[in-house]
Amino acid sequence: MTKKQLKELKCLNYFIHEDKTKITNEDVKMFFDYSERGVKPKEVTKGYQLLVDRKRRRDIHIGMYEEGNLDGTFPYCEFKAFPKFVVEYFAKNMFEGIDYNIIMKYE
Repeated sequence: MTKKQLKELKCLNYFIHEDKTKITNEDVKMFFDYSERGVKPKEVTKGYQLLVDRKRRRDIHIGMYEEGNLDGTFPYCEFKAFPKFVVEYFAKNMFEGIDYNIIMKYE
């Protein structure tokens, strides 16, 4: 796995903590084949589906935090509650990374 994939998996695992489904190496391979190259799996496993769901959940969080920041209900200082690797992902992806340096001040 590449460093980028390892970071992605670590971030997704942050959003999986409440689920006890075992994610296999094959699930991870299928997930990256699909998310990076568009290769759909022949068979959808629970572990693969969990990764897909958590990616969706993480992206929903980004949208909520963007809206919250714009309307004043979620200031960037709230990111202090998140691990650094999650804050870094959000900083790179919220508002297309425009506020990266501002967000990273709060990690």
